[in-house]
Amino acid sequence: GVGYSQDLASSAGVYGLTVATAQKYTSGSWDSIRQAMVNIKQANVRVIVCIAFSSDMDAILQLSEEVGTSGRGWVWLTGDAISDPNFVMETSTNAARASHQLQGWIQIQPSAFAGNKGPKFQDAWFSEPTANLNNSLLAPFTKSVRLQDTPCPEICGFAYDAVWAAAIA
Repeated sequence: GVGYSQDLASSAGVYGLTVATAQKYTSGSWDSIRQAMVNIKQANVRVIVCIAFSSDMDAILQLSEEVGTSGRGWVWLTGDAISDPNFVMETSTNAARASHQLQGWIQIQPSAFAGNKGPKFQDAWFSEPTANLNNSLLAPFTKSVRLQDTPCPEICGFAYDAVWAAAIA
């Protein structure tokens, strides 16, 4: 989908930033990913916000190197656990190459306890009796958990909206 990129573009505008291009690709399609990289390069931007599936990370890294949208002078901002450089290297078919390709990548994860709202977040977490969790990316499941028995997460690995808000700020 394009929901995250549209939300990012709207939020960026509030802070006087402009999203030069938003490129959607078809997951699993190297041709589609390559075309997105070509379009990014033609847009003459140097900072890329990347929202991707873990299954596409090898293609994104290899094609960004091939097309010339990585390396010196390029910055990639990512905001989820699947684009964490450590995760990418652990799951890559070529960890040494991935390490080289990840130069310039900055992963951002918001801390739920930062600032004066941290205690409020923690109080709200423990005040809710249960929550439904769905993780279809790493291990498909949906289950209900008792939050009062679950540690409050200090880092939000999949909180996209919070990550992009932090990145823009």
